[in-house]
Amino acid sequence: MPTDDTTWEQYYQIAAWFSDGNASEVKYGTGHQAQQYDSLMCDFSNVLFAYGGNYFANGQQIGLYGTDSPGACQLTSDASLEAARFYQKLLKVAHPGSTSWDWTGVANAFQNGEFAMMPEWHEFAGSLESSDLKGKIGYAPLPKGPARSANLWGGTGIGINANASPEKQKAAWLFLVWATSPQTQLMGLKSKVGGGTPTRQSVYDMPEVKAASKPPTDMPNMLTADTMLIAWQDDHIGLRPKIPQWNEVDTVIFTELSKMLAGQMSPEETMQSAKQRIDRIVGA
Repeated sequence: MPTDDTTWEQYYQIAAWFSDGNASEVKYGTGHQAQQYDSLMCDFSNVLFAYGGNYFANGQQIGLYGTDSPGACQLTSDASLEAARFYQKLLKVAHPGSTSWDWTGVANAFQNGEFAMMPEWHEFAGSLESSDLKGKIGYAPLPKGPARSANLWGGTGIGINANASPEKQKAAWLFLVWATSPQTQLMGLKSKVGGGTPTRQSVYDMPEVKAASKPPTDMPNMLTADTMLIAWQDDHIGLRPKIPQWNEVDTVIFTELSKMLAGQMSPEETMQSAKQRIDRIVGA
């Protein structure tokens, strides 16, 4: 079973064991969100950061605070190249549908029993625990690479348009206060569609929420709480770059990786091509 000390190489070995036909329950060991889309960048980034690679120098700093000038792309570093080679190897033993799935597609296939394991966003626990798999799923932080366990952060925020009328700005503020209140976030956790992730520590500290992290529960998203408390630690988080050109850079990453997974380019060619295109985009 995966543990906090499982490595990506061990994950590969487990996945290959299933895919070699050693179990009757599932045909494949792992599935991935490797569609030519933002999901592929996310899936690869977990491996990239775990291997000590990054998109730019001072990656964690740029991921935390952002910059207008990230400098030269680092995808041709030794660590980044090793990550690309491993990712290609891992996807070769993964469910072949992986290259057509985003995060929702891979979750649906997992729910249908098509493979044993997957890297996935924790909030999918809500829907998975409402399916026939209820109580049959385990959760763990992503495996360790040579550098660390890296768990990519997603996230959203609420903004108020400065160009809106004063009345609409006040209405937006009232919505913001309501949406982020402990009562509303608790209500969301109890939602029949699985619940979101609270943004207030006080919600996690509620006795009923703490109790909900163990089955049976009416807050299935909280079953991932113990795992996520590890994944959210400073040394476990993976942060994509906060740069003005990110949408363009993101597109380059998943486009080039798709060519690699299709066998059109080697990992070395893929990383070199991505670096050249990214350097042009950021003016390095």
